[in-house]
Amino acid sequence: MRGLRAAIRAELLKSRHSALPWLGLGMPVLDLVLALLLSLLMPAGPGTEVMVSEIWNWWGSILQPALLALLAVTVMGEDTRQRLRSLLLLPRDPGLAFLAKTAVVLLWSAVSNLAVFLLASVLPGMLGLEGTPLQAGFAAFMLNLATSAWLIPLGLLGTAAVGPIFGMALPFFLQYAGSMAWDSPIWWMVPSASSLTTTAPVLGVLPNGLPMRAGSPLEVFGVQSALSLVISVGLFLVLTVLGARWFSKRETV
Repeated sequence: MRGLRAAIRAELLKSRHSALPWLGLGMPVLDLVLALLLSLLMPAGPGTEVMVSEIWNWWGSILQPALLALLAVTVMGEDTRQRLRSLLLLPRDPGLAFLAKTAVVLLWSAVSNLAVFLLASVLPGMLGLEGTPLQAGFAAFMLNLATSAWLIPLGLLGTAAVGPIFGMALPFFLQYAGSMAWDSPIWWMVPSASSLTTTAPVLGVLPNGLPMRAGSPLEVFGVQSALSLVISVGLFLVLTVLGARWFSKRETV
């Protein structure tokens, strides 16, 4: 455990001088700008309700997977260019480095999701506008963080094993493809759709951005939504363990 704490501290120190802070805080701001532009382009004219609902929709469908892919590639950074020599020559299990990188990206994912929560729920209230209710917004924050976490070890492992382009493209492609499956009968079995399907009941907005319709299977957070959450978290744990084992078995070249 002490070795893992040291590895996490080392990754955090490295991240202070990287693009991680800009990505982690810049993406939520971009999300707000896109939602505002969409609100202004709506036929009915500007509407804060449209803007606020679209903040979470844009985030879960496009910006969050893109952010996690970029964070994973950034965290691997110099280690990938050196073919992991900088990690393999350290006097500790390389698997700890993978766990530390996963923890750091997960931390920045939490920061980014928290920023979206503040923009969608807290900021509108401070400005006297109608935003996402605090309880629903906080639930969306936690669900997005949990259901998207599996993209982190996938991106890190893809970057280390194949390269940065693959590490970015694979998670983003899977998430985008999964977002198209939200209205299929087996939506709850598709991890890449979970960030949209699990938040839909608490936000009252369908994954396509339209208001929740009566009789939709996503209208209530029930057994299927819970299973979708469990599957996503389970996949995160499995990929993290597999990534750590893959790192542990690497040898210097």
